[in-house]
Amino acid sequence: MSCTGAQVVSQANTAEVTQGFKLFNDGFTPVIGDALTYTTASNAASPAVPIAANKIVYKIVGDFNGVTTVTATGVTGSNNAGSTTGGTVGQFLINAAKTEAYATNTVDLAGGSSLALAPQFTIDGTTSQPARSFTLTTSVLQDTVNLWTAHDVACDAASYTINRNGSSFLTNFVGSANKIRITDVSGNIPAGSGKITVLAWSASGALVPLASGSTFAIVPLASRQTRVINGADLNAAYPGAIHFEFAVESPAIEATGQKIVNGAVVSTETYTNKTAFGAI
Repeated sequence: MSCTGAQVVSQANTAEVTQGFKLFNDGFTPVIGDALTYTTASNAASPAVPIAANKIVYKIVGDFNGVTTVTATGVTGSNNAGSTTGGTVGQFLINAAKTEAYATNTVDLAGGSSLALAPQFTIDGTTSQPARSFTLTTSVLQDTVNLWTAHDVACDAASYTINRNGSSFLTNFVGSANKIRITDVSGNIPAGSGKITVLAWSASGALVPLASGSTFAIVPLASRQTRVINGADLNAAYPGAIHFEFAVESPAIEATGQKIVNGAVVSTETYTNKTAFGAI
């Protein structure tokens, strides 16, 4: 079996800041996936033999929080062994941890034929969506009748990406006495938006989770407001982190990092994307 396809990155996959990253462009909840095409090739005995139903397992890995369904052509939701218990025809079965989704071929795939798998992700319209990617891998299970041996099938860059607009910036140093200020300069943050989220990494590149028991949170921005983040609070919330990335639900911001020594500001770094949206 072989697979052809391309990475799915498009404007349609963009979560809109004006909708709190809860909906895609134009208020849509679905994202159309690429029609990845799987074609039966050959086994050890014949150049074109069928693959029986439930002998192909499609696996999508990623963060499925806020994803209600993943629909696709010619499949039934399953587990990693092809069992369709609890699965639905035409949909992937998302696991309880919301980290993986599986589906298997609903009917036999005739020798030399093709199946165009077109996964479509639908979000719930209420959960703020992080920017992330999903990867799809495929396994052909052992089939003693048609003499297929178990093997994996790779697609060409077969991944799906959810993008989002808004504003973001990063810093690789925040001293305990430093301060970061984030200001909305758009004057156009809708109700329910303006959330500021943080991702943190260690020097080795490992993602640093929020410290157990930490109540660290940044109050969302309203139009024209400024939030001040103390370096000591940030370092306590993400111990050992040196690289911080901030995502802001605002179309235009100004962010300032101040290095403070003995109570005096000794240097200031400023990031802004307001010029991309016109002069304020």
